[in-house]
Amino acid sequence: MKVAPHIHRFGDIRKMLVDSFQYVLLKKDDALKEAFLKASREKYGDPLVIDSQDEFHEFTDNFLYSYRFPDNLTVIDRFVSETPDLSEKEKATVLRWKEPVVGLFQVKSTLADGFVAENLINEETKGSALDKGHIGKGNR
Repeated sequence: MKVAPHIHRFGDIRKMLVDSFQYVLLKKDDALKEAFLKASREKYGDPLVIDSQDEFHEFTDNFLYSYRFPDNLTVIDRFVSETPDLSEKEKATVLRWKEPVVGLFQVKSTLADGFVAENLINEETKGSALDKGHIGKGNR
């Protein structure tokens, strides 16, 4: 199945977001680093014992999407404001990633630029077209 080009672009943007968190924000913001280490120790113990890379990636994702700086901004807010090569449409879509949708989804139909899926938990239907902001894994 052919994947719409913007889906690949949002995969690249998500990688940029994670890289920015890991290699920029954690290095320059001591409070963020301490909060991440504290949350890591609460989840995995001290010393850290992490069972799988996938589990730690999920933990990091959850932290990245939920942490708020003292000014109430999220990591996503900071990333969008500090990444000048995002278009206005991309910025709007990335900002919607702060509202993740969790569920078990069944794809109902494919579109030229995405898909329509039904959340089997609450039977809500979501479209994944670029302008709706529902792109990629976990609505991110």
